[in-house]
Amino acid sequence: MLKAPENRDCYVFSNNPGLEQAAIDAGWKFIFVDVPLSDDSAESSFQTKYVKFLQFLNDPKYSYFKKYDRIIIADHKIELQDKHINQIIEVQNKPILIRDYPDVRNNIFEEAALSFLQERYRRFGSQTMHYLWRKLNEGYEEDCKGRPVCWTSLISYCPGDPKVKQFLDELYADLTHIGTSQCQIVWFMVSQKYTDIIQIIPRKDIAPEWHLDTM
Repeated sequence: MLKAPENRDCYVFSNNPGLEQAAIDAGWKFIFVDVPLSDDSAESSFQTKYVKFLQFLNDPKYSYFKKYDRIIIADHKIELQDKHINQIIEVQNKPILIRDYPDVRNNIFEEAALSFLQERYRRFGSQTMHYLWRKLNEGYEEDCKGRPVCWTSLISYCPGDPKVKQFLDELYADLTHIGTSQCQIVWFMVSQKYTDIIQIIPRKDIAPEWHLDTM
């Protein structure tokens, strides 16, 4: 397990109690999430969205997180260090900060088509396409040239802003309705209503190392 950033309150959320000691040894505070372990990649990937999109804040047992005016969520493969957190604090000027995606998409259908190369997303292909067409019929845009697809591997939230909760609850509800864990598609669509609270920065501006082999 990657080491926790220094001089911060750092938490690992997991439904695998066998990881607790490794997390503690690496400097993390371990939080057990009581959902079943699954060998299904689609199901296990979806389970992570409960944390990534701050749905745990709706549970009173996590009320102590409300003391934080900033919560940074990073995928477990990202080696987030104190210097990266300092960079985020320095540049963030909206309640949500997120990075753009490494590969440019012309429209959201390109992102969908490429995601369907992975079985865990292809399984929900029909529901995803129906979702996209419904959103377009409601007036949302498909063009990615002016509004890039974002990489949800690293997100900084200021959760005290009520619109942050509104956005994330809507995002999570749409993901749940589709059944997919392909959050980049849903983020792209829903975020179009929330541009006033979302700051998108180039991924190269804050670039912690990505470890493919991290478990």
